[in-house]
Amino acid sequence: MSAPQPARLPMIAPVELRGHRLFERLEAGDRTALLALAKPSAADRGTLLFREGESCDGFYFVLAGIVRLYKVSPEGREHVVEVIRVGQSFAEAAVFSDMPFPVHAEPLEPSRLLFFPKEPFLAYLREHPHCLFGMIASLSVRMHQLITKVEALTLRDAGQRVAGFLSRNGAARGGNLDLSRHTMAAHLGLTPETLSRTLAALQTQGVIVLEGRQFSIADADTLGALSRGEVHLG
Repeated sequence: MSAPQPARLPMIAPVELRGHRLFERLEAGDRTALLALAKPSAADRGTLLFREGESCDGFYFVLAGIVRLYKVSPEGREHVVEVIRVGQSFAEAAVFSDMPFPVHAEPLEPSRLLFFPKEPFLAYLREHPHCLFGMIASLSVRMHQLITKVEALTLRDAGQRVAGFLSRNGAARGGNLDLSRHTMAAHLGLTPETLSRTLAALQTQGVIVLEGRQFSIADADTLGALSRGEVHLG
């Protein structure tokens, strides 16, 4: 397994952690102290940051790039659990639970990361227990988001899943599908063929305009109604 390489990166300011779910409730001094524990690194596309089942030695914060978290079935099929983008972190729950990494983690493009080592991070929290309450609240929100995703994958049809994804990412990503269709399909719990058919149907019905990985929303009202299950693709 290739390890992420140390990198000389411009240190981010504590204020940049303020909007992050794990740090947003902390005082500025605590954010500064925790940031000082972090180690910058860089990882190329396809570098395996860690494997499912390996002992957790810390968590990551994404400065640049995209990282996919995925599981592999006994048959070798991959399922994307979550896609982590700039300003998000991953593996923090494993740090708190003292359990192995529950997934594999791999950058989808060259990425710059901050690694927070487990033992120094937990040692700081033991000495400053007031930080724990804000972090627990933030992790609870994360868990709720994952439960919502599981419900969506279980209860929603392909049209709803794809419409919801495009609705959420249309403005945030500037109309750019920054995932390959294979990864996007796995993320949504669909086969690549089903995803392609659904995107083609959305374009045929005038809901979106799709050119390669670039797309624009032509009918936001219909896309929203599709994502909520109020109407369905014909």
